[in-house]
Amino acid sequence: QIGSFGGSMASGGVEMKAFAVASSEGAPFDQASLWSRVTFQYAMPLFSVGARRALVESDLPAVARRDEVERIAGRIEAAWAGRRGRRALARALVCAFSRELAVSGVSFFLDYAAIIAQAALLRPLANWLASGKG
Repeated sequence: QIGSFGGSMASGGVEMKAFAVASSEGAPFDQASLWSRVTFQYAMPLFSVGARRALVESDLPAVARRDEVERIAGRIEAAWAGRRGRRALARALVCAFSRELAVSGVSFFLDYAAIIAQAALLRPLANWLASGKG
């Protein structure tokens, strides 16, 4: 079982069932190509099931290796080690996830630039079409 906490956990008198996902195939994200990751094609089977009926826990694929709790916690702990001060945790999180933050920032910039380009090009295109030359 991948992603299993093994057993149940009690929290505030309320028993919570353990989260367990079993998969012999591995995580779809881990097996996906770059294009599949960019276009979310690897998740289409899950989207198809979700479009037909409500998803249940057994429908969920295995957790990607990069998102496993041990790996994420290890990155945060390593970045947080030796840091002191009011903003130590915030700095550690930025340090631990700097690559992901940079990729998200570039993606946001490109998306926003495309929106501005569309707005800037729409008026000249509309004027050109209205002039009868097009």
